[in-house]
Amino acid sequence: MKLNCLAILFVCQGLIFVKGLLNGNLVEWNQYRSLVKVLARSENLDVQSCTGSLISPSLILTASECVIHRTARVRMSEFLVIMTQADKTIRKLSGKLVDLAEDWALLQISPQNISELCLPYPAPNGITRLNLKPSLLSPAFLDIPNSSIGKLNCHILGFVHTDKASDFVKQQKVFKMDLEHLTETVSDNQKIYRSRIFMNYTACFDDTGTALICNVMGYGPLQLGMFQSLNVASDKEMDLNSSSVCSQALDMQFSISVKDEWLVAAIQRHSFAELVAAYKLCQFI
Repeated sequence: MKLNCLAILFVCQGLIFVKGLLNGNLVEWNQYRSLVKVLARSENLDVQSCTGSLISPSLILTASECVIHRTARVRMSEFLVIMTQADKTIRKLSGKLVDLAEDWALLQISPQNISELCLPYPAPNGITRLNLKPSLLSPAFLDIPNSSIGKLNCHILGFVHTDKASDFVKQQKVFKMDLEHLTETVSDNQKIYRSRIFMNYTACFDDTGTALICNVMGYGPLQLGMFQSLNVASDKEMDLNSSSVCSQALDMQFSISVKDEWLVAAIQRHSFAELVAAYKLCQFI
């Protein structure tokens, strides 16, 4: 199917959930070009939306929940990535699911021009930086102990909440939301990092997969994980199709990928040479 036809189908068909970031500071999307929208369509033509980040010229990192149907729990079959350029033009690209783990998924898109992603200072870079120091011989993790994550200043980005599903596809307003310091808990033998919700400053359904960006001394802003879900009190009965389920949640839950060897191996399989070239031009290394 040609891309323009695919884009029309995604836009015209109903999204099953559309609830974006409820609060934050308005920022220009083209100043945070690594932020992308991810639309996924199932074989029965349901469409759902999420968020992701451009981590290399051809790879989108998002949450595994973004590629699984939220109610039927089957894998989605088609993907559309919406991204912005430095000049604010919008680009729509077909995506291919190339790797899937418990917490994350990798979508591959047609390679973007590295020189457009890594513009001269002071223009912001168009890819997000992972906690990697890659080389063509072998990648190395930056030394960021898990115990230090709760002391870092972190934020997330998300598209402003819309009441109509059809408006989300066209939405270009972006919130930047500073987070309360993360706390580590263990649930079902898994480490979960939480950030308390205050004054309606919370992510919502469509923000699943958005990057957890933390300022690390000596390195600057790094993607250390991503938003996964909300912690909702079990005694509250709320309409899951309403933003009230988000505004009344207790905290936001994040997965952390500071030493995720599976993710590094996946990047090596699909886009490692591109990643190294982009990191050099963007002056990450």
